[in-house]
Amino acid sequence: MYFAYGSNLQMKQMAKRCPESRLIGSATLHNYRWQINERGYANVVADSHSSVEGICYLLSDKDEARLDRSEGVHMGVYEKVELHVELVCAPVAFVGRDVVQIVNDGSLDTPFRNAEEQDRWADNYRRSSSVPCEGRWRTTLDTHRKQSPEFAKALVYLSTSYTRDGPPRDEYIDRMNLGLIDALALGVSRRFINNTIKPRISIEPNQRPRGRSTIDARPGGPRIRKKTHGRGLNLHHE
Repeated sequence: MYFAYGSNLQMKQMAKRCPESRLIGSATLHNYRWQINERGYANVVADSHSSVEGICYLLSDKDEARLDRSEGVHMGVYEKVELHVELVCAPVAFVGRDVVQIVNDGSLDTPFRNAEEQDRWADNYRRSSSVPCEGRWRTTLDTHRKQSPEFAKALVYLSTSYTRDGPPRDEYIDRMNLGLIDALALGVSRRFINNTIKPRISIEPNQRPRGRSTIDARPGGPRIRKKTHGRGLNLHHE
């Protein structure tokens, strides 16, 4: 199981990067803080006073290998760790379904007239997440039972090398905003989005780093340098 907290909140991006992935539900990673790091991408850093909300997917071995490449694990851009998350299983209409299928049938493309209407839809979504995920794989669901979060291990991509706060890259802001639409519909709280993520991706244009990142292998660990022309490594980050 994989915990997404950055641009992989966007279902269309996940369907492209990990075409065999399945949706599990929303989750909270406790004792970590969400940030945009100095590279201009999302990261989580240890912080006993904070928590991070995101979405959990089930990955095949092939998808995990694809994600490793996208996240630049082999280059030291992100590291893979297993952490406990507080998981709320998705409603029966979504849980365990292929992400590609959800994207193709437009299940999340519900039109909303305003934020209040979207919040009501998301609240109904969360209330229908009523039983532990394990039970949803085994038996018929009673969607009127009390919601029961559970703790489970999840794969998290994070960086311990790049932990300084920084401004987001222009292209990443666009991907994050698309991801936040899906995240809200899938159970991530508006409070977390508005209080934690939005302030960190609302940066004046002249404060944002530009260009693509390439990686120099140097003694003492990987170092990112900015690419402004020519060919370079094209990484897609969390």
